[in-house]
Amino acid sequence: MLIVLLLALGYWIQRNGIATSVVSNATTTETQNSTTNVTSGGVTLQETLSNKTLSSGNFTFLPSSQQWQYFVYLPQNYSSSNTYPMIIGMHGQGGYALGYLDDWIGAANTYNFILAFPQSNTSEGWWTGTASDFAIAIIKEMKSNYKIGNVFLTGCSAGAKVTYSDALWNPNTFKGIAPMASSFGTYTPDKQDLSNAKGQNFYIVQGAEDSEIPLSNTQYAVSTLKGAGAHVTFIVVQGMGHACPIAEDMNITKWFASLEPRA
Repeated sequence: MLIVLLLALGYWIQRNGIATSVVSNATTTETQNSTTNVTSGGVTLQETLSNKTLSSGNFTFLPSSQQWQYFVYLPQNYSSSNTYPMIIGMHGQGGYALGYLDDWIGAANTYNFILAFPQSNTSEGWWTGTASDFAIAIIKEMKSNYKIGNVFLTGCSAGAKVTYSDALWNPNTFKGIAPMASSFGTYTPDKQDLSNAKGQNFYIVQGAEDSEIPLSNTQYAVSTLKGAGAHVTFIVVQGMGHACPIAEDMNITKWFASLEPRA
């Protein structure tokens, strides 16, 4: 756990050249009753699972495991009496959940979203099936601790690849799905997956100059989803390579907010 925090801090310093970030307000919690110790405007390391075993699909997350963890952020005006939408964000290969979450804090505060960002337990990136189970387990646990409304899913690069399968394997779970810098990758939706795509909301962001994920690959994913009846907004950012800039995080969250019921 300490190693994860130190690596994430190193990531921030390398990226920004300074260490002024939410890490100064971060609190590390133990496995028991951890979510009850979260305060507004701070980050907590939530170990899966707090004091119980939770199964999702064919995968079991054990409370004794130090490998499956996720970070939780509550917006600055958080009140336990209110219901909040939640974003689950999947970091890219070689990245860290805490660093990725840091990029989204401004958007979370602007649009009043709870963030729950998982840490992949493999340096090779996300395991597609396990990532799906982990996302569902997070939703179950978060709903048992907070008043969670609609759930949204996003990801960057390798983390974004699994958002496609997560959404199509778990219909009616995510109000909106926003992959950035990714395509289907090695995942090929089958007939059942595509039937589950009907009516789902996707906001897909891709850099026009991405040398790792060719634009044509993402265009194929877009056309496949549209053909299956999904609602797809496709944003091609001119001059952008393989990247997930904070400005696009804000645009995605604004789009998520547009899907929320109006008061």
